[in-house]
Amino acid sequence: MFLKNNAFFIKCISCFMMVFLCNSIALADLKPIKTIGKPLLFYSATDIAVDSLGNSYILDNSDKKIIKLNVAGEVIAD
Repeated sequence: MFLKNNAFFIKCISCFMMVFLCNSIALADLKPIKTIGKPLLFYSATDIAVDSLGNSYILDNSDKKIIKLNVAGEVIAD
């Protein structure tokens, strides 16, 4: 039970940190650097969502695309 709760806690913290990081970067109005398999370094976005697995989804308003990030902040697909 402890390991299950511990994994859930770590997942919640990583989701929170991803949303906090993306929101902080979005306020800086930076241009995106999108490369699959690499961390997303700078991004300016208005719509950010996180699913139950910890993946983040960012709506790129300039290209009208949805960019998917894993828990580590690496671009999975755009």
